[in-house]
Amino acid sequence: MNGGALKSLPLAALTLAACGKDVSLPLEMGPDDVAVLVSTVDGRATTHVRSYAAGEGVQVPSDPDRPIYAWVLRAADHITPDGASVSGELLAGTVARLTPNVSDPGGATGACGRCLIPTAAAPIVVSSGDACPLPRFVRGSVWRKGDSGFACRGASDGTLCPAGDAADDAEIEEVRRRLRLDRPGACACTEPEAPASLAGMSMEAIAPAPNPVPLYVFAKNAAGQVAGFSRAGVGLFDPGSGAAHLTPDRDWPVSMMSAVALRNGDFLATGELFNSGAIDLQGYFRFHPGPNGLEGPIEVEPSAPVLAERMRYLGQPGNEFPLYLIGGVRDALGIAPAVYACTEDRLACQQVHFSDCPMRPNFSRFSDALVLENGFGLAVGRNALYYKAPTPGGPSPRDTWRCDQPEGPFDDDGGTPVHISRYVAAAASGDRLYVCAVAEVPACQPEFAVVLTATAGATDPQWRLAYRGPNNSWCADFIPRPDGMTLVRSGYRLVHMDLRGAVTGEEDATTRYGGIDGFERAESLGDGWVLGRASENRMFVATASAAFTPIYGPAERTRRVFVAAVPRPGGGFWAFGENPGPVLVRIQEADGRYLGAEVVDAADPTGTLSGARITGAVLDPADP
Repeated sequence: MNGGALKSLPLAALTLAACGKDVSLPLEMGPDDVAVLVSTVDGRATTHVRSYAAGEGVQVPSDPDRPIYAWVLRAADHITPDGASVSGELLAGTVARLTPNVSDPGGATGACGRCLIPTAAAPIVVSSGDACPLPRFVRGSVWRKGDSGFACRGASDGTLCPAGDAADDAEIEEVRRRLRLDRPGACACTEPEAPASLAGMSMEAIAPAPNPVPLYVFAKNAAGQVAGFSRAGVGLFDPGSGAAHLTPDRDWPVSMMSAVALRNGDFLATGELFNSGAIDLQGYFRFHPGPNGLEGPIEVEPSAPVLAERMRYLGQPGNEFPLYLIGGVRDALGIAPAVYACTEDRLACQQVHFSDCPMRPNFSRFSDALVLENGFGLAVGRNALYYKAPTPGGPSPRDTWRCDQPEGPFDDDGGTPVHISRYVAAAASGDRLYVCAVAEVPACQPEFAVVLTATAGATDPQWRLAYRGPNNSWCADFIPRPDGMTLVRSGYRLVHMDLRGAVTGEEDATTRYGGIDGFERAESLGDGWVLGRASENRMFVATASAAFTPIYGPAERTRRVFVAAVPRPGGGFWAFGENPGPVLVRIQEADGRYLGAEVVDAADPTGTLSGARITGAVLDPADP
C-alpha cells in the first residue's frame, strides 16, 4: 500500500479529541453536509465527523507526514425511512468508528448495534440509532503533505482532487471497509425480547417408547443364539426361549463390519476403529455368550493387519487355519485385495496366494469366498472371480487361487447381451455355484442385478446368465436351500433357483416368512436361518420351517397421532391417533387424554401445558 495505509496504524479505541496538530483541508461541502475523516494522532488511528463551516476549511488533527482519509456525506443523498429529507443536525450527530471497535447498545449513538436498512446506492436511508457501514458509492480521497501543503488524490467527485491511481483507490477502499457510522437517538427498530428461559420446565417423553439401540451386524452360533453388534452396543438373543439381553456401550469407538460365530460358541466381531490416529485401522473383538448377555469384549490382534469385509469358516474340522478373513490390506497404492487363513484361538494368520489378473487389475477388497466339500474354492473380487482347484482335506494357506474375469456377454432370455460391471457375492448348493453381480450399463442408465450360475468341477466353471433383475435392483444376499438357492434381491424380493440354476419363482420376503409392518430387508444367518430387519431397529428371525419371530424391539411399528389436540371440558385435552384405546396423560392438576402412541402436535387450546410438568402416562381402557 501507498504511504500510510490504515493497516500500518495501531488500532485503538475511538478517539474524538486528540493532541495532533490541526490541519485545514479545503473540502467541497454544502451547508448541511458533513465530512467523515480518519487521521493518525499520536500514532493512533482516529475518526472525526465535521460539519460545514462557511468560508473555512475542515479542521482535523494529524501527526506530521501521515495521510488523512476523507469522505463527504451529502445531505441530499440521505432520507429517513418514510422518505423525508434528513436534517443537518441528524447528520452532524453521527459518530464514526473503525472496526473491530463496536457501538454501545446503551449509548447515545449506534444504539441498534446493527444497520436497519443497508444501502448500496443513493439515497442512504438513515434511521435513529443505526450502526451502518459507509456505503461504497460515497467516494473518498486521501490527503498527503507535500512541499506546498496538503494535496489530495483519489476518488473524490470534486474539482480539488485528481483521480488517484490503483494504489490510492485500494488504500481508500481498505479504510472505508472498516468505517462504521453510528447515528444518534434510540434505536428505531428494537429486536423482540428474548423468550423466557425453559430452564424451569421439566419435560419427560411419554410416547412413543424410544426405538431400540440400533444393531447392524449379526451372527448365529451352533446353539441357535443370535448376536448383534454396533457402535452403540451388543445384544444376545435366543429365539427358542425368547431371552434377549442388550448391553449398551456408547463409548465403544468401533464401526462394525462383520461378525462370525466361532466353533466353541463364542462370537468374533470386527470393525473400523474411530479416533485411532491411523487410516483403515481395524479391531477384532471376541465375546462369550453368558447367562446375562455377551461377556467381553476381549480384543484379539491378528498377526497380520487384515481389513476384513467378511469372516468365514472355509476350513474343515482339524484344519490348522480354518477361519478366513476376506478383504484387503493397505499398501502404497491404497487397499490391495487379500485373504488370510487364521487359527481360531489367537488369529495367527497366513496370507493366501492369489494370482494376478490378466486384464483389469483388481484393486478393491475381496467381498466373499466359499469352499465346497470337494475342496473347490471360489472367491469374489470387484473385477474378478478366483478359483481354487479341488483338493482333499480342506483349503490351506499354501493354495493358489487363479484369476478369471468372465465379463460376458451373457445373453438373457430375450437374447439381449449382458456385460458384467462388478461382482458382489457368491453362494453354493451342492456343486451348483451362484454369483450375484451388477450389469454394465451406459452412462446415466439404471443399473440392475444379475445372477451367474455354473457347475463346480475339475475345470474352470462355465458361467451362464440365470437371472436378470429389473432396473435399479441390487444384490443383497443369498439364502442357501437343500434344493437350490434363493437370492435376496434389493433387500426384500426373494428369487428362488433350483440346483440346475433355473429360476423357479419370486416372492416378497414377508410373503414367505410372514408379514412384518415396516419390513426393510432379509439376510442369511446360515443353516437356513433368515434375519429380517424392519423399521425402528426391529429384528426378526425365521427358520426354513417357521415364520418370522421378533427377537429385538416390538413386533409392531409405532403408530402415529395424526389429529391435533382437542379441548376437553373442564381442562386438559384429547388427541387422536392410529392405535385404538385411550391413554391418560396427567399434567400437574389437569388431566388430558390422547388416543394413540405418539404425540406429534404440541397444540394446547386450553393453555394447561404452559410451564407444566408431564408426570407420566398410563394405558387406560376406560372410554374417554
